[in-house]
Amino acid sequence: MNENNFPLLTTTTNLSYVDSFTSSTNKIYINKIRAFHEEDNILGCSDFTREFSVKIVDAPKKFRALIISIDNIQKEVKVRLSRENTFPKTNYHLERCFGATTNFEKVVILVGGPSINDSISYEDILDLSSKGTYSYKVYADFGWATTSPAFAEISVNITPIKGWAWLGDLGWVRLSNDSFDSSWGKTENLSVDNVNYGVFLDNDTKKFFGYAWAPFLGWLSFEESDLVNCPRSPCEAWVESDGLVKGWAVFLSQKGNGRIEKNFVSLSKKPNEQSDYGLYFTTTTENNFVVGGLRGYAWLGSENFGTWLSFGGPVLEKVVVKAITGATASIDVYWKNLRDYNRVEIWLQKEGEEEWAEKGFSKENNDNEVNKGVHKATIQVKLLPNTSYKVWVKGWY
Repeated sequence: MNENNFPLLTTTTNLSYVDSFTSSTNKIYINKIRAFHEEDNILGCSDFTREFSVKIVDAPKKFRALIISIDNIQKEVKVRLSRENTFPKTNYHLERCFGATTNFEKVVILVGGPSINDSISYEDILDLSSKGTYSYKVYADFGWATTSPAFAEISVNITPIKGWAWLGDLGWVRLSNDSFDSSWGKTENLSVDNVNYGVFLDNDTKKFFGYAWAPFLGWLSFEESDLVNCPRSPCEAWVESDGLVKGWAVFLSQKGNGRIEKNFVSLSKKPNEQSDYGLYFTTTTENNFVVGGLRGYAWLGSENFGTWLSFGGPVLEKVVVKAITGATASIDVYWKNLRDYNRVEIWLQKEGEEEWAEKGFSKENNDNEVNKGVHKATIQVKLLPNTSYKVWVKGWY
C-alpha cells in the first residue's frame, strides 16, 4: 500500500488523490484512509474510515463482429457487433481502428440493459474498397473502474457468396438474404429477406464464414465458433487452390426450451467415406463486383444415414444464337464441368412454363462432355416471338 502525505492546510475540506498501480483482473483492491496531525512533536491520528473495495473485472466475454451484408453499389460492408451478458445499466465504450491495432477511435457508447443476461449490439458500416482488417475493442465503464478490453476483428477483403442449395423434402437453403433465383431456373423468393445475412469468403485466409438460411432447419453456419466438436478436425470451412471446398458447415436448429440442435454438413469427401462428392467455389462478376458461388454436393448426416445438399452443378458460361431458320434457332451452349460427372444435361425453360431437358450426355455413352473442363454443345430450339427462354446445365455424380 502506498503511503502519501498531503501538505495541505487543515482548513481544506475536500482532499483527492489518484492512485496509479498495475492491476490484475479478478482481484479486489481495498482502500481505506485516516487523518494524521502533528503539533509540538506530538503525533495524533484518527481511526480508519470504513473500507472501500474495487474489483478489477475481466474483459467482456463473447464479443463478436459479424459481417451481415454487402452493398456492392455503395461499396459498403455492414458489420454487427454484439456483446452478451452485460453488466446492468453500464456504459460500454466501442472503439475501432484500421490496420495497426494501436490507433483506436471512439465509435459509440452503448448502455447495458437492466439485467445481467441482456446483450447489446451495434451495426457499423465499413468501406468495402479499403481491403484490409478492422479491429474493434469494447470495455465496460463503471465510473470508478473500467474493465480490460475485449477485441474482435473483421477483414473486408472478402467475396460474398450468393445462390441456393436444395435439400429435397426439406426445401431450399438461401446463401444470402439478397440471393435471387437459382441455378435450377426456379423463381422462388425473388424478394430480399428482411434480416441481413450471408456467407462470405475471406480472401486472405481462404476460409468461409457467415450464415445461410433454411426455413425448415434454421441457420446454416460457416462460423468456426459454431463448428466446434465437428465429426472430424479441422472444424472449419475453407477453399483449396483448385477451388475444392473442404471442411464443415452446421445447421443450428432451434428446439424447445431454447435448446440448439447441431446437424453437421460435410463439404467434401472424407478419407473414410466411399461416395465421391464435394463443393467447388466459383466466381462471377455483377456490376463490376466479384461474387462467389458454390457448385456440387455436400452431405448432411452421418456416414450411413443422411441426405444430399445440392448446390448446383456445371457452370454455364455463355449461350450464343448462331442462326434462326423460321421458328427454329441453332444455339451454342458453353459450360464448365468442375469435376467429372456420370451424366450432363442441357435444360431449357420458356417463360411461364416448366423446364425441360433438351440434350443429354452420359459416361455410359463415352461422351466427353461429362468430363471435367470447358465444353460446347449445339442445340436446335423452336422459338416463339417476344418470348424469354432460360438455359442451364445440370450434372449428376
